[in-house]
Amino acid sequence: MRGRTSKEDFGMNDDCIWSHTHRMYLIGSNTIKFPFFIPKDFPRDALKRQDREKLLRFIDDENAKLQYTWLESLSFLGVFLLYPPVANMYHQHMRKKKFLMLQDDLYHYFSPQFWGDKGENKTIRLGVSSVDHMMAYIDFLDFSQTRQNWEGLKLPMPILLAGNGTFNSPYNVDFQADVFAKSLVLLKFDFFRDKLPIWLENFNT
Repeated sequence: MRGRTSKEDFGMNDDCIWSHTHRMYLIGSNTIKFPFFIPKDFPRDALKRQDREKLLRFIDDENAKLQYTWLESLSFLGVFLLYPPVANMYHQHMRKKKFLMLQDDLYHYFSPQFWGDKGENKTIRLGVSSVDHMMAYIDFLDFSQTRQNWEGLKLPMPILLAGNGTFNSPYNVDFQADVFAKSLVLLKFDFFRDKLPIWLENFNT
């Protein structure tokens, strides 16, 4: 069901791809050195006016909370100095905690009616690279667009890689959980449709 959401998970599901209009990636990698920063570079018509203004106010308030405090930085430094082998795991825990805070704040900032599917409303979904919580994105949906009136994928499609290219966090395309990346198989070209799933799977190995 495309309007199904909960505060624990309101990422875009497969049924929402027909209603997808825009994706906005958060800047940064959710680390102490490069925390998340929510930009404002989404189309003006991606949301109704009152919802757009409300989202802009939320962004202004939330970006400060996404910064890591000196206490959080100090705690990571202490773990790194005392027992380096678990430092990466601890940092990953901190990243997950920071994203869950963002998820909870965003979900409760809007009314339940905003998240639901009323057939013609515009709304958003929040997703993240579930393995490392280093890449997050906001998907904009217009429920007046359905599979019946879908006009196809809008090219080019910017799809960022999760990870940071290190041994502990290699680059990867989350084509199984990320519906937007997975929708590449809907390209109306037989050459791409047949080869993309294999290429994506090989890319991550």
